[in-house]
This record gives sequence, C-alpha cells and structure tokens, in this order.
Amino acid sequence: MTPLIGGGTVLLALTAALGWGGVSMIINGQLRQSARLFNGSDTWRNFKENPNPIYRSFYLFNIENADGIATGEKPKVKERGPYVYLERQWKEDISIDKENDTIGFRQYRSYEFQPEMSTGNTEEDMITMLNMPLLGLAKMIQEVPEANRRLMASFSDKMSGAAEKVTVQHPVRELLFEGFGVRPYQEFAEGKSEILSEVGGDFIFPETFMDGRFGLFEKKNFSDDGIWEITGGRKRNSAYGAMEKINAMDTLPYWKDDTCNALNGTVPTMFQPPLKAGRAMQTFEIEYCRSRTFEYEKEEMLRGVQSFRYLFKKEDMFSPEKNPDNWCFCPYEDASKCNLNGIGHLAPCMEGLPFLISAPHFLDADPSVLETVEGLAPDVEKHGTYMYLSPPAGIILEARKRYQLSMELGPVPGMSVFSSVHKSYVPLMWVEEATDAAKTKFTLFKFLSGLQQIVDMVRWGFLGASIVIIVVGVFAVATRRNSLKSDKITLIQ
Repeated sequence: MTPLIGGGTVLLALTAALGWGGVSMIINGQLRQSARLFNGSDTWRNFKENPNPIYRSFYLFNIENADGIATGEKPKVKERGPYVYLERQWKEDISIDKENDTIGFRQYRSYEFQPEMSTGNTEEDMITMLNMPLLGLAKMIQEVPEANRRLMASFSDKMSGAAEKVTVQHPVRELLFEGFGVRPYQEFAEGKSEILSEVGGDFIFPETFMDGRFGLFEKKNFSDDGIWEITGGRKRNSAYGAMEKINAMDTLPYWKDDTCNALNGTVPTMFQPPLKAGRAMQTFEIEYCRSRTFEYEKEEMLRGVQSFRYLFKKEDMFSPEKNPDNWCFCPYEDASKCNLNGIGHLAPCMEGLPFLISAPHFLDADPSVLETVEGLAPDVEKHGTYMYLSPPAGIILEARKRYQLSMELGPVPGMSVFSSVHKSYVPLMWVEEATDAAKTKFTLFKFLSGLQQIVDMVRWGFLGASIVIIVVGVFAVATRRNSLKSDKITLIQ
C-alpha cells in the first residue's frame, strides 16, 4: 500500500507546482511575450502601424446667442456632433539603438471623415464659435508690458478695419482640419514688423497664422508629433515604453520648472507587464503637453476577459493653491490666473495662444466655471477618461480618452469689440479618442482566461484526489500494521 502514499505525494507536489504557479506562469509568460517589442514580432508590426481602428469623435459647441454675447449676455452653447473621423497611426524614420536599448521614430496620423458614424451630420454643417484668432491674439498682446501698448492700439485698428467680431461662423471642415481664412492677422504681422521688433521677446507672433489659415486641427492631418525616443525594454525590462526624449530633448521646453517639464511615464499605448492591482501609472499625453497619471480603480471582467480599469487622476488638474506641485504649470506671473480646479493652460505649447484644456463639459472643474455659460451638462459616464488594460500583457483592451478645448472670454483693455462681453469660460469643442483591441486579441485572452479557470477548477480536483489517495494509503498502512500486530499476538499465545 506504500505506493499509494508515494503516488499521492507526487500528485500533490505536481498539483501544487503546476496548479499554484506553474501553469499560471506559463500563461502569463506567453501574454507578456506577446507585448515584447523586437523586430519581426507581431508587436513590432503593430508598433509600426496600429492595426486597430481608432475613431476620433469631435463635438463642437455652437454659440446660440452670438449677437447677445457681444453686448454682455451669458454665452449659450449647444453641442453638435459627433463628427467622427477614422484615425490611422503609423511610424516612420524608425531607428534602433541596441546599446542604449532605445527606439526612435516619428509617429504620423491621418484622419478620414466617417459620415455613416456621424449621426447624419456633414462637414458642411455651419458652427458659430468664438473668434479664436481675435481673442487669442488680444489676450497675448494684453500680457505685453505697458511700454508696448501701442501694439494693442495698432492691432485693434487693424481688426476693426477688417470688421472682425467676437464670434465667427464656419463649416466643420474649416474649423477642424482645413482651416479658415485669417488674412488680416497675417497682414498685421507683416505690416507691423517695426512694432513687433520693438516688443522683442515679449511678444512672438504665432507661426500658425502665417499661412493665412487657422483651424483647431489644421496641419494635424498627415502630420507627425516630432521625433520621439522611448525605451525598448530588452535590456531595461522595467522601463518598457518609457519616454526618453522628444526632438532630442530629455525635458519639455514649456513649463517653469524641471519637475513639470519632466518626461514621466510611458507612451500612451505601452505599459510594462505584468500590471499590479492598486498601482498607478504615468503616460505622456501630448494634448496636455505634459505627463498625466492614471489611477487604478478596480478589477473587472470585460467581455469575458480579466482587466484592470484606470481613470485620470483628478489632482493632476487641481489649481496650484489646492495642489502646490502644479505651480509650474501656471504660465503667468500672477498665479491667481490659474486658481480654478480642472482647468489646464496650454499657452506655452500653443505658441502663446491662451487655449484651456479640461474634461468635456468642464467635468470635475470648479462649479463657478459652469455658472459662466449655459448649455453644459457634465456626466462622468459620457465625459470621463478611462482605459481597461490586460494585467498580464499590459495591452489596452478598451480606452476612451476625452478632453475639451476652451477659451476665457472677457474684456480686453484697448479692444472695444470686447468691452461689453460677460466674463466666461466658453467651450469650443471636445474630443473622444476611442480605442478597442482587435477581436483576435479578445479571442486569445478569453481562451487563456478560460484555460486559467479550467486550471483553477482542475487543481482543486487533483488536490482533493491526492489527499484522498494519501489518506487511503496511510489508512491502509495503519490497518496492515495493526493486522500484523494482531497476528503476532495470536502466535505468541
């Protein structure tokens, strides 16, 4: 009967080794291997050109009382859209530095309008918005020292002569990618070179106007974000996907301090596996011109696949007063201009144009911001940013990145066109970038998850069987010994 004990012990050891570690290690190892970045792998091919469809939806805010806001009415806006574009991403000029374990590249993007996904709207829809060039340049000139105020007078005269108003109306295609005409601004820059040279470094005319057109995403179609350099992860596995440099610089050139200029975290599509529950992650978000933190929220089954859900950290967008670490993200000497939670200032990375970034509909922003405009209804389900990642592979299963661009409207000294406007925060548009893993990835992950569940069930069966075998063996041995002892006593008698 001793073989029963031996067999049960061997089965118990194998069950413990494979059921509580071995098989899981093999499965997780395969998933981690699927995320490795080396030339010739599926991951490398996906790195060079994203095979998954990415849909970027634009929601534009139409100003309903365009004439009224010029005379002091509170702005009333109505959301229009979505206007959906298929975004294609691919990389060129790829270079590999094996010694330093880095990969350099340019990532390009193109956008193609999807009318069938755009709720019946077309790119010809007319939208009334703030006159972004007029307000933006007026705000920029306002920051110039008093000695150069004649620049404002000259600008005001030029814009009055061109009949520029507080608002403009253009079709969606021009507001986004094609751009609309801004010839008066180009002429101002060309005709006032003497004044601009006197101002010197205090005012640099935005290059974006110099081709005579302006759009929120003009020059973004079939364009790149510069030369990026990241860690490949072959030598420094823990730094897989980490940002190293942008345009040969290892820090950003926008903010007041090295802390805010640091290139923290990874590119937004690469995460070092395996992921650990409860651990936050940082990514470089080019729309914010900075790194952002994703906080772990919970573990969840997403379409039958284990996933971790992450949300943007709200404290990243707190005012310097509430989060002192954010002091260097305020571009102004007067920190009171950055005293609103949920609002980020993009002027340093937008050629000085004072665009604001936030969650859509000012979700999580100070309540006072919402009070300055009518027509908004923040909803965390519709307007929050989130992503689901595969814990063992570090791959995005589903993600929705959402952000809004706005401008602060208010009186500008020296500009009569703004003399009567109501101080308010006026949204221009919000964007949703939707990413979903390919069905083949979900099929693979569901298979491996199912395999893990089978292993979980079978291991308990084998554990029980091995214990029963050992107990039976021990009982049999004990019974045999008692029987032998009884026979021995009988013989003695």
